[in-house]
Amino acid sequence: MKKKLIRALAGNLLTLALVIGDFYYTKPDPRVLIFAFIMTCMLRYILIELLYYLYKWIPSESFHSALTALVQPFPEDKYRKSAAGLPNALAYIILILLLSLFPFIFMYLEKGEFVFSLSVFIHQIKAGLVIAMIYGLKDMLFKGFYMDYSQSKGLNFYYNSNYLFVLWALAFVGGWLLPAGEAIGTPWLLVGILLAAKHLMDLLSDIFWAKKSSSSGVESRH
Repeated sequence: MKKKLIRALAGNLLTLALVIGDFYYTKPDPRVLIFAFIMTCMLRYILIELLYYLYKWIPSESFHSALTALVQPFPEDKYRKSAAGLPNALAYIILILLLSLFPFIFMYLEKGEFVFSLSVFIHQIKAGLVIAMIYGLKDMLFKGFYMDYSQSKGLNFYYNSNYLFVLWALAFVGGWLLPAGEAIGTPWLLVGILLAAKHLMDLLSDIFWAKKSSSSGVESRH
């Protein structure tokens, strides 16, 4: 368990430094970070589906071992067989996009009016994608996924959805607070609050699952 906690702390500190460095050399923008959180949710579902299909399509045992090493096993000895997620990543992406309409509207409200620039929006999406890719790389390198390739794809989505729902909720709150944050005059305040909340959530989630997997003895399953 100690090894898992050290790995979780190292992964969080490294990605936090990379994201802050990115903002330092570009421009701190809460909208970029909110878009990054939303895209991180979508990217994780895409990666889960990709890993799942690669495992099913390629029968090589050494390849299966490599894919298994990228993820952590479910933290229970007995799965909730009644649990069932949506059937594929596209369904989750559509759901996330629909739910993201609310923070999107909040982010572009100025004195009660919706102010939107397509060129600025595209720039923010591109900048947010860079940060989302940093978080996606962190998931790949520091075992951010919880998967069991022998179970259904829907169940694998289910076991990763609680974390992603909280991340989307953080994006929603960030969009809602954006007008107040801009009124203060410095974008670093809201960016700092969102980053601190995101990485604290990551760390607490890693600690929770590490304790649960240690108590249930799932380390040897894979």
